[in-house]
Amino acid sequence: MLFFDNIIFSLQKAGGISAVWQNLISEVIRQNIDAKFIEYPDALDNIFRKQVEIAHQDIINSHRFNRILSQFQKVDIREHRPFIFHSSYFRLCSNPDAITVTTLHDFTDFFQAKSVRNKLRLYLNTKAISHSDAVVCVSENTKNDLLRIVPDIDPSKIHVIYNGVSDDYHPIQHIPYDRYRNSVLFIGGRSGYKNFEFVLKALSGTDYRLLICGAEITMAEKKSLDTHIPGQYDFIKHPDNTELNKIYNSVHCLAYPSSYEGFGIPVLEAQRAGCPVIALN
Repeated sequence: MLFFDNIIFSLQKAGGISAVWQNLISEVIRQNIDAKFIEYPDALDNIFRKQVEIAHQDIINSHRFNRILSQFQKVDIREHRPFIFHSSYFRLCSNPDAITVTTLHDFTDFFQAKSVRNKLRLYLNTKAISHSDAVVCVSENTKNDLLRIVPDIDPSKIHVIYNGVSDDYHPIQHIPYDRYRNSVLFIGGRSGYKNFEFVLKALSGTDYRLLICGAEITMAEKKSLDTHIPGQYDFIKHPDNTELNKIYNSVHCLAYPSSYEGFGIPVLEAQRAGCPVIALN
């Protein structure tokens, strides 16, 4: 029996981890693997959770949820035989019969500013990793970071399994949105290491537009946009896979200039859709 902890769907509305998790559990369901899924309030607000159908009888609803505290609480599963437990976001199970698998996407919190929030997340990550029976790293880069940052980990329990990409991404013969033909796409988070400001400066003084997909534009970002590329940008809030594939097939290219990534799923999505990618080394 497998138990999947779907907490990531309640922690974010979209994002790379949500995309990976949705593809993973969709494949588990497609193959009729015996599994249960633990879910929390607001899970269906996540755009990737909306794209997977889980049978009602396979969902274990947990109504006790706090966005901060729940991340540090062990999951209570009352099973009296060994089972596999896999959390979507660095949680452990209180049942001693649990065989725990943790997927490590990156060490972003280690390389970013050492805020209290990032320190807590790093503690959460390393604790889950240290107490897991198996750790899946999504790239060799992430594995190398893990071995450097958690040097006492047993290397034999680390498994590199690369992220795949949904079949929803593919080339389309015609350009779905001609209005985005001259646009550079920026998708996902826009915090410091994503170098959003760098893209604005690069586009300043050019004829290219910027298409932003993701969370709402903040006041600070709007001020910067209006300073560098006034009137030359568009915004789409969290497009689903079908819509995003049309966008990849329409834009001039994807700009993905992150200073650090464990993997970088949008790069793979764009390439699968036939969209050129501009990234840092």
